[in-house]
Amino acid sequence: MYENAWFGSLCEGDFPSGSLRNAFLTIRGSLIKTSELRVVVNVAAMSDEHAREVIQQICSLSQAAAYALGRQSNSA
Repeated sequence: MYENAWFGSLCEGDFPSGSLRNAFLTIRGSLIKTSELRVVVNVAAMSDEHAREVIQQICSLSQAAAYALGRQSNSA
């Protein structure tokens, strides 16, 4: 996703198996299509409603990842 969207070096392996990885894969599937690999083209083609859904998914994943990292750091 980094090469296509410049979001940073996030990849599937950065998330543990389970809900966080599944959420990441869902978002990636919304942004990168087999018919068009460039994220910017896919985002431009989204309806406003679909774009809002993807933004909400990104925010939810961010919050869930922050929570999981906080739990790990508190247990260390």
